[in-house]
Amino acid sequence: MADNLVTNDPVALRALMNETLFAVEEAVNEEKADLPDFLGNNKKNLLFLIDEPAYDFFEDADLEAFAKILAAKQLSMDDVAVINCAHHPPMDPGSLHSLFKPKNLIFLGADPLWAGCKGLTLNKPEVADGRYTLLTYSFAEMNQQQDKKKIFWSLIKQI
Repeated sequence: MADNLVTNDPVALRALMNETLFAVEEAVNEEKADLPDFLGNNKKNLLFLIDEPAYDFFEDADLEAFAKILAAKQLSMDDVAVINCAHHPPMDPGSLHSLFKPKNLIFLGADPLWAGCKGLTLNKPEVADGRYTLLTYSFAEMNQQQDKKKIFWSLIKQI
């Protein structure tokens, strides 16, 4: 006589199987611990890196200008992620890319070395591995000088 119990009844299975089979919560929490604070939901994998030590992210006027630029591109904060590098230790490129999977990486006044990027030239976009990367002015600089805002707009239209 066989001693095997076979059932598909969820109540019986719950009574018989009371042990944890997979512990995935810990792994998810570890990945979230590595994730820097960011603004937005990153739905379209557009990653903006800023350097604003005095603010969590943007000063109010800069946030408003940023939102207007996104809207002009038919984007919203849901589509992007903004990391304030001033509040986080540098990240290696592999971690940054595995956590955010950026299709576009835009440094708004932030040091590209924070993300392990070398050799970027101000306002000269680079496309490598299908990723658009741009080092440009901070929003504070753009709000003070309209010509810098025009240069940024001409470059951001390319994405």
